[in-house]
Amino acid sequence: MAAVRSGALAPVHPDKPSEPAKRERSSLHATLATRAENALETAGLMQQGGERAAAIRKATILANAAEILGHFNGSVRSRTK
Repeated sequence: MAAVRSGALAPVHPDKPSEPAKRERSSLHATLATRAENALETAGLMQQGGERAAAIRKATILANAAEILGHFNGSVRSRTK
């Protein structure tokens, strides 16, 4: 038989993500950033032309997605040097 707890339940905060959700997002951020770097390296090895341009666009889209996700996670650092 299960014991019954007395007292109020802890409030649920829908605006605060749980720890697994934070880890998942930061993992997704790292994955997107890595894929963007790999796509850019691959594009750099290609000869001039339409395929290279498409590969650079893909790398740019992945990099933008990683940066946007980083803004939502609060993990984006300034690019200025």
